[in-house]
Amino acid sequence: MEEVIRVLGELSLSNEPTKHLQELKTALITAKSSRQPLSPGNLDLHSLFDSVNTDNGEQIDLAVDILSEFLPLYEPQAVLERFSWYLLRGLIHPNTKVRELIIKQIDNCVENEGGLTAFLANQSYVIAVISALGDESLSVSKYAVSTLLQVAHIPAGLHTIFTNETISSLQQSMAKSDSARFNVYEAIIKISVISPEALQVVAKTGLLEKLINEVTRGDILTQLNALELLIPLVLTEHGLALLHESGVVSKLQYLLSLAHSDPMASLLVPGLIKFFGNLGYSMPNHLAKEYNSVMHVIFNLATGKLDMGEPSFQVLAIDTLAHIATTAEGKIVLGKFQNEMDQVLHHMGERIQTAPTDLRVRMLEAMAELFSVEPASLESDKYPSLLSNSITLFHGIWHQKAEWQTTDVITITEKWWKELVGNNMSKIMNIARQPFPELRCTSLAIINVVAQLPWGQKMIKVEPGMVEYLLDRSTEPDKAGKEAKWDIVTTLVHSPTSHSIFTDTDMSRFEKYFTQGPFYVHTETQVAFEGDT
Repeated sequence: MEEVIRVLGELSLSNEPTKHLQELKTALITAKSSRQPLSPGNLDLHSLFDSVNTDNGEQIDLAVDILSEFLPLYEPQAVLERFSWYLLRGLIHPNTKVRELIIKQIDNCVENEGGLTAFLANQSYVIAVISALGDESLSVSKYAVSTLLQVAHIPAGLHTIFTNETISSLQQSMAKSDSARFNVYEAIIKISVISPEALQVVAKTGLLEKLINEVTRGDILTQLNALELLIPLVLTEHGLALLHESGVVSKLQYLLSLAHSDPMASLLVPGLIKFFGNLGYSMPNHLAKEYNSVMHVIFNLATGKLDMGEPSFQVLAIDTLAHIATTAEGKIVLGKFQNEMDQVLHHMGERIQTAPTDLRVRMLEAMAELFSVEPASLESDKYPSLLSNSITLFHGIWHQKAEWQTTDVITITEKWWKELVGNNMSKIMNIARQPFPELRCTSLAIINVVAQLPWGQKMIKVEPGMVEYLLDRSTEPDKAGKEAKWDIVTTLVHSPTSHSIFTDTDMSRFEKYFTQGPFYVHTETQVAFEGDT
């Protein structure tokens, strides 16, 4: 420690700062390797900060490396108060590494209550971080977004970010470039989803309205980027309400309706489908009731009835339906579209058998989402043994949902399975036995998903050779396959219903497999007897 302090002191008087910085870095490494405690009270970092004021790249790199070791030794509040002048200057340094170091340190500091207090006490920090949103470095801008998001989580921080002066700074950052403009949009969207109050504050700035206007104006790339940014709003009730009130969702519905006849509108299909898919994920009933025409476009794309000249749209539509189906409510809503879903499932059943490998994997991944069931959805009077202690804490919402969801969800998934692959596990087992790791592991993931359901367990039990296959470790040569198969056994061992479906002998074998772990290798001990050759 004494050597670190000595070299640091010499640095301020040195005519060869690079040489002393190298000595300081060596001394610091030595101190760390000998586990000598470093006390920030004995360190004067001013000369280190001054060392970055050069065009010597080696000197800057050394100074940045050393500062990144020293600054975390201080309390966050002390960093922001003691070195404010240097930090603010560092945020506009021409060297990207310096700016990255400073913004990262500020981001770390505001995670602490004292650091956050110090940050808010100095308006210059807020202005400087907002300016960093327009930085040409992606890393710098991302840390700037992160910092503002953390600050906005408290009311005082939220209102400090959006004053007349800071709004002007936000507008100046947006004017730097297209990427800077979207960095600002990203920041205000992330802040908007924090709470209804945060959304109100952001909306008053007019910046959110500018983003909304970008969705239906400008070039295709701009519209797609704007659509992507609006998705987090769809996932919150207050955000969706704003989009409804501003007419955005209706405009997007109209654009989707034009896609089959307007070549320009068809370019927006990926973004539009993703937008409405996330709306369906968060509020499936709302999508089905208010935007029924959107559902029919997605179904028609998924079944191939609607052809826009782009095969990837069909896969995208199937992925979207699977995404909606990842929740119990989503499954119930899709179950009401019986004819449409039957056609989609029939198509998927054909594609997992005949399509190229990459497309088959996509179909199988969608299957895994279609048949996944939330643990809470397995609660009901019909399945009392499935009651989880962790879930019983939620006396209101989960139990109310479970009463009407459980039977429906389990019935729907069983019907979907039979429509897609039949009354057994044969098709999935055939794929799982193929010598292609991606197909094999994805198929095992599907088996794991249905292994939590009573009907799935019954199919596993009666499928010829399937229990033996699950217990045969030799079928999986690689790590991913071994883990995938062990996951299935783990699901069966921990399922509350498997004990009443499988025999005691099978359950004992599953439990032994589970206890031994995914990578267990059986070894036989050989004993040599006299006379053996």
